[in-house]
Amino acid sequence: AISALDDQGLPDDSGHGLRISLAEVKGISEAEMLRIVAGQPYRSLTDFWNRTGVEAPVVENLVCAGAFDELYSVGEAHAMRRLGQVTRRDLLLAVADLQRMQVGENRSTRRARGLRSGGGKGGFVGIQMALDFTAPPDEKTVDPGFGPGDVEATGLPEMTREERLAGELEILGLDASVHIIDGYGDFLEALGVVRSCLLYTSDAADDSLRVD
Repeated sequence: AISALDDQGLPDDSGHGLRISLAEVKGISEAEMLRIVAGQPYRSLTDFWNRTGVEAPVVENLVCAGAFDELYSVGEAHAMRRLGQVTRRDLLLAVADLQRMQVGENRSTRRARGLRSGGGKGGFVGIQMALDFTAPPDEKTVDPGFGPGDVEATGLPEMTREERLAGELEILGLDASVHIIDGYGDFLEALGVVRSCLLYTSDAADDSLRVD
């Protein structure tokens, strides 16, 4: 089928995009990638954490790379946010909470496996197991616009475009959400630079600086 053309007479690719490979995520192992792919789809960050066993630093990198943005309707920093809207900072806090819970559960499990004798008549030292009192969210009461409901919106501001870009360059090695040149738009315009996609429409194309 022939694609529709945009206002420049070029194929309109606005409905398409490139999927970034999990292998591009900093610190991720092959075993973790295989578990992530095998366990799809995921209902929430907690579901992802519990079923994949991915290390916390890697989950944090996935959050900063935007892997959970669509699931939680994470928006831009400058966009108007609704009350209860989750941000990437909230997701990072949730990862830290999940990690603390896991450390406590692992500690309790190790202690339970190593039940030891105390004083007295071969005294027995009881072990208090960690109990999870968190109830799953009621799907009937959770606003689907806020995500699955397992992450609490703390009111922290969303990451700025600059913070997102810095994170993507550090974690993925490329700019995924914004073009790295976008932040220099005013400066380049002041220099009279013409973007390569506009060169053929420019009267001064031969004398213009070219930016891809």
